[in-house]
Amino acid sequence: MSTDPAHSPAPVPLRFAIITVSTSRSQSSGGDDRSGAAIVDACVAAGHSVSSRALVADDPQAILDALDGALAKDVEVVVLTGGTGISARDGTPNVVRARLDRELPGFGEIFRMLSYEQVGSKAMLSSAVGGVAGGKAIFALPGAPRACSLAMERLILPEVGHILAQLAKESPLPTERIAAAPAARGARSAPRTEPEQLGGAVAVSAPAVPAGISLSVAPDAERMDAPPIASGWEAGLRGLRGTIERTQPEIPQSLLRMQPVVDVLNAAGARAVVRLSDGREYGAYGFPDLARRGSKVLLVREADPVAEIVALHRWPSLVGLCAEEGGVLPDATLAVASFTEDRCGRAFDGPGQIFAVEGGDVWIEHNRRVFRWDGSRSAQTAAASSEPLSAALATLVLSWSGR
Repeated sequence: MSTDPAHSPAPVPLRFAIITVSTSRSQSSGGDDRSGAAIVDACVAAGHSVSSRALVADDPQAILDALDGALAKDVEVVVLTGGTGISARDGTPNVVRARLDRELPGFGEIFRMLSYEQVGSKAMLSSAVGGVAGGKAIFALPGAPRACSLAMERLILPEVGHILAQLAKESPLPTERIAAAPAARGARSAPRTEPEQLGGAVAVSAPAVPAGISLSVAPDAERMDAPPIASGWEAGLRGLRGTIERTQPEIPQSLLRMQPVVDVLNAAGARAVVRLSDGREYGAYGFPDLARRGSKVLLVREADPVAEIVALHRWPSLVGLCAEEGGVLPDATLAVASFTEDRCGRAFDGPGQIFAVEGGDVWIEHNRRVFRWDGSRSAQTAAASSEPLSAALATLVLSWSGR
């Protein structure tokens, strides 16, 4: 390890989250996670702790969900192992890059140099990546236990304390985003204006789009120099061929009477209007802003029966509140039985229509009450757990915004 005091290991124990990416191990009831164990051993030997550990399939959405879950925990460092090779299924680096505020190119470069000493020219096949997001350090390592030990002992543990110390300084944002930071921070820290009652509805004031965020030009998926983005809100915007405009959106009238939902949207650090290639317009609400890939972004549009809300940052998975006439998300009027059978593996055979979708879960609305269906319970039991539509909507929006 380094003897330079400025680059010495952190003087206090750090909390690590470890994610092992392996389809074969995740499908095995007793999978031998030797790579994850190697990372745990290195952490413990250095005096740190492991707060969470997960084993997921080599699937972009599964990796993204696990990474988002780890970033939401009270940890300082997230380490992933597996899925960094060159096969079509190796998607960990792209998912990690979609969440990074800033990549540390030197990590991958030095890791491959050190790996060359062990495995020779095979080292060039590794796409190990490191970076920072939300004040936390993230590293994606190969799936070999020896490679994990090498990265932990020679690179991550000697430097992670210094990395976190740098992030704690006053300007942790990448230089290209610093111009937007004061406005974004001001929008979040300024006292919230009390909503004005208008005939029972609520009017809210919208913070300005931070100056310095380039919103006038849509991300162009055809540009040769466009960075590869496999998931996240920017990937979703490109996939939908949408453009971002500085125009301030209006919260749909159908949501204005739902104060908890209004509060969530009002807490967005930046807002804009997204126009899709088919002409549909959505309000875009960024948490904490619209300046970084790691932001959580909700698209909101007036629709029946309530509104269409798209958790764009969950792209390529279609997550959000469905509308009767359709849109980005599945049409709320699709046949519930066949739709739930496809999504959940078991058809829901009771009354109701599709309210929201998220992965393998479907929320069903009946008589202004909503319940979740994942196929694990009977229709009667699921319906018995229903809650008022407004309460269910508030819970979902809170979850999707990351608050």
